[in-house]
Amino acid sequence: MFVSKVARLSLVGAVLLFSPSIFAARVAVLAPKLEADSPVSEGRRNKMHDALTQGLGDAAGADWTVLSAEEVRQRLGSSADLLNCQKGGCVNQVASQLQLDRVIVAQLAMKSAVGGSTYQIRLTAIDPTGKQPEVTYSGRCGDEGEGCNLTRAFESMRKTSMELVPRLKPPAPAAPVDVVKAPMEPPS
Repeated sequence: MFVSKVARLSLVGAVLLFSPSIFAARVAVLAPKLEADSPVSEGRRNKMHDALTQGLGDAAGADWTVLSAEEVRQRLGSSADLLNCQKGGCVNQVASQLQLDRVIVAQLAMKSAVGGSTYQIRLTAIDPTGKQPEVTYSGRCGDEGEGCNLTRAFESMRKTSMELVPRLKPPAPAAPVDVVKAPMEPPS
């Protein structure tokens, strides 16, 4: 009985130890900063945040663990400054609070156009340690001649965040520490 419990615990430990998600770098998209001709509801902004995060998650692979938009909003919701952070010292605070290796800040510009709106999407991945340079990627939906409906806009946001992922480099694993052993004295 004791042996079977030890064997099960060992198996669980081995699965957890070698699970790639444990070693994956953590990344999250902060709530997007919006520049719009007309007011945007909090619900619509949250859906935009969800679309950006979904795209990141769809393309992340085993190298990245993506925090859900809902978790980001919930954990940073008490601090609007952190949830709406775009650059500066607040990036380090967000990374620390959410235990992130990369923070993605999003900027969306929406302008009215014929048949909908134009959407300019800009994502910037920031390494809070400063070891990796910022990575910026932009996308769009619609132009002045033909606007974009909301469904296509959400898809463009998702696609833009998917296209950001291959440009990100996961953090390098920690270098192994060399342990220097003192020479053993021969027995006398």
